[in-house]
Amino acid sequence: MPVTPFFEIPYLRQIVAAQQFLNENRNADLSHVKCLLRWIMPKEYHDEIDKLHEREDPQFVCIINGGQNLIAPNAQQAEQNIQDSTPEK
Repeated sequence: MPVTPFFEIPYLRQIVAAQQFLNENRNADLSHVKCLLRWIMPKEYHDEIDKLHEREDPQFVCIINGGQNLIAPNAQQAEQNIQDSTPEK
């Protein structure tokens, strides 16, 4: 089991605290939080900072299955027909 140097633990705790802050505050700006953390932390932690995400409300999460067409996954050609539904005057 690798031993984490004592000076690294505060940085990881700050990243965890930043994620908790983002989870608790809907109005928090993710890009500003990431920018601030990158500015005050060594480059070794920038990958961990990139993993931060905004609070997600489970009722609004939409899974798109990797962007694949589930109706015709092997289709070589697609067509889209859009019809105007506004009544004529």
